[in-house]
Amino acid sequence: MNAKGQAGIPGELCNWITFLAKALPLRSTDTFIELLIGAMLTPTGFVTDAYLMLTMRNHWTSYYKWLQQGKWSWLALARQFMRLVLASVTHDVVHLAIITRRTSKEPVALPLLFRLMPASSNTGKLVAANTLVRAVQSLFRGLRV
Repeated sequence: MNAKGQAGIPGELCNWITFLAKALPLRSTDTFIELLIGAMLTPTGFVTDAYLMLTMRNHWTSYYKWLQQGKWSWLALARQFMRLVLASVTHDVVHLAIITRRTSKEPVALPLLFRLMPASSNTGKLVAANTLVRAVQSLFRGLRV
C-alpha cells in the first residue's frame, strides 16, 4: 500500500498495514485490509460491525468465506504481527506488557490463557491460544520475557 495520496491514513499506519499484509497471499490482501480498517473504526472490532462500517466491495458471504475457508494462515499473520510489535516498540515496553513484578522483584508470567478456564467452555479458545503461543514463541528467543 502506498501512503502517498492517502491523506486520511497516517503514513505509519499505512506502513504497518502493508507489513502485516505481506504475511498473506496477494489475492487476500484487499479483503484483509478492508476488514482490518473496518474493525479499527468500530468500537467492538467484530467482523459484522467492520463490514457495516465501510462500503465494502464484496457481499458479506465473500468475507465470511475468506475468514472461514480462505487460503491464508492465522499463524503466519500472528507471527508477522509479533514481528511488527517487536520492531515498533522498545523491548522494555514489551517486557512490561508481558510480565508483572512481585514484591520480591521476580517476574511472573501472565500468559494469554490467563482468564480462560476449561470448565467454563473455553476449550476452543484455550487450544487457539496455545497454538498462537507456540507460533510466536521463537520470535522471543534471546529476549528476557
